[in-house]
Order: sequence, then structure tokens, then C-alpha cells
Amino acid sequence: MTTSPQYDFGIAYNRMTAPEILAEKAARNGERPVLTFLPDGRSFSYSQLDLITNAYANSLLLRGIRKGAHIAVMMANSPEMLFVIFALGKLGAVTVPINLAARGQLLGYYLDHGDVGAMIVDTDLVGQVEEVRSLAPRLTQIITDVAALASGSRVAPGI
Repeated sequence: MTTSPQYDFGIAYNRMTAPEILAEKAARNGERPVLTFLPDGRSFSYSQLDLITNAYANSLLLRGIRKGAHIAVMMANSPEMLFVIFALGKLGAVTVPINLAARGQLLGYYLDHGDVGAMIVDTDLVGQVEEVRSLAPRLTQIITDVAALASGSRVAPGI
């Protein structure tokens, strides 16, 4: 029987939440780049990632997203999709990723069985969601203005 090697990073990452790790990395690595989106060349530092995801999390809080809520994310690969996922993690919400190709009954099944109460979706995909909304009775909120989420407070959300 083999065991995985144990590494000592000087920090007990195994006892930290994802938001705590991100904040620690931002404090430690500051302006070092952590994310570069090759299609348009945008780059984000650890500090920017932490602050932007704080803003997204605070905006989602104002929209009623809380710890334990199941939130579907149906977005194309982009920095904004990652910001949403990190923000939901900071709130303690459950991210339910949805394949962009999901349509009809399959999409309705994902939303219903994922116990989805809200959904963050790219604007061009809203039609797919509206077609099956009756199949997801707990879905009460569809958020499409993702850019507006960046306007929230950049202070770590107090939850």
C-alpha cells in the first residue's frame, strides 16, 4: 500500500477554506499574475483575484445568495466564470456547473435535480433556460448581468 507524499508548505492548507487560501495567497503573492486569459490577453494578479471575487460575492449577497444555496453556473470559459465560482465559494454556496450544450429536458433535469434556486448564465444562453424553467420549480432567480457583480464592495464578505 502506498501513501501520497506529505508536503510542508509552512501553512496548514488542509485546515483552511478556499476563501482563506485565496486571501493568504493574495497577501503572500500580491501582484504576481495568477490568471491570464489567452483569447484577449487579460491578466489578473492574486490580489486582483481576491478583490474582484470579494466584489462578486458581496453583489451576490445583495441579491439574496446565501450559504448552502445551490446556484447553477452556465457560462462560457472566461475569467468572469472563475470569479463567479470563487465568489460562490466565499459565500459557502454550492456551485452547480451546467454544460453550455445542455438543452431541453436534460437542462431541466440538471436544474431540478441540482436543487437550483438561482442561476448565473451568459446572456446568449437565457433562451435555453427560459424554455425549461417550468421543469425547475425552485429556480426563482436568473442572473445575467455578470459585469454588474464587479461593482460590489471589495471587502471580504461577512457571512
